[in-house]
Amino acid sequence: MLCRQAHGRIPVAPLSRKYHWVYKDGESGYDNKRMEEKFIRLSKGGSVDLDTRGDASVVTIRNPTKRNAFTGTMIVALREVVNKLRHCERSKAVVLCGEGSAFCSGLDLGLATKLGSLEDGMDMCMYMQNTLTAFQLLPKITVAAVRGPALGGGAEIVTAADFRLMWPDSKIQFVQKNMGITPGWGGASRLRQIIGRRKAMHLLASSEALDCKSALLIGLADALASDFPDLSAAHGALEWMENSFHLSDTDGTVFAAIKASTSISKTSDDDDHPLYLNLRREKDVLASVWGKPPNQKALDNVRLKQNS
Repeated sequence: MLCRQAHGRIPVAPLSRKYHWVYKDGESGYDNKRMEEKFIRLSKGGSVDLDTRGDASVVTIRNPTKRNAFTGTMIVALREVVNKLRHCERSKAVVLCGEGSAFCSGLDLGLATKLGSLEDGMDMCMYMQNTLTAFQLLPKITVAAVRGPALGGGAEIVTAADFRLMWPDSKIQFVQKNMGITPGWGGASRLRQIIGRRKAMHLLASSEALDCKSALLIGLADALASDFPDLSAAHGALEWMENSFHLSDTDGTVFAAIKASTSISKTSDDDDHPLYLNLRREKDVLASVWGKPPNQKALDNVRLKQNS
């Protein structure tokens, strides 16, 4: 709250606020160091790379042999990249893309089969909610450049961006239901915010695969990459942002101010903010189905396919 000072002027609230994690060490069993050590121990491979090009940064998810599915190493790498972006004043905008012919197919199934306990599921949920919420609240314009499939956790990741740019070969599909679970990386809360409750519930309950035109029609996608079909996802998104927002002609503080004025902001001492309450509820809902018979049956089927 702003307070009127003795000399009659009202102080201006600072534009840039310290980011406050959804979960802090010691809260709800959250232990950042323990979680990172476990994720890396259980599953290695792939990378998440950051490249700053002039006014914009490009984050590339790289694990092409598994359609850019997230290993434990990549989960920790994404957090490191987001932390770098939080302190990168040079960059005005961020493009998030996948390498090759896929955006991201969510969590690597090999890792998923090793996270069967409720504690494992909640560790993953809380860690990724922290990471993707930090990405969502970056004081920069963010665009998910979706070429190929964005499945499961990959679909949740695209909702953390301010805008979604889709190519003709792309699709977004929330397949969590097929694994006997619900979204846990914050995707359900953000999806509802983007397209509304009824449409969000339909996508989650049906596991419908949305192509670029269908996603545009319901408001999940913001634009189609029809003007530059031959460009890579990163270059196409950079071109779209320059055409749309004139990055080179606008100071980064202006974009930060615009985002702050239109976003659900977060102060460092506001634990009752609706965004954070929704994320915690999403975690509790996931806990009600994680490791239960439908989830275990789906994981058993994955193990059978891996061993066949």
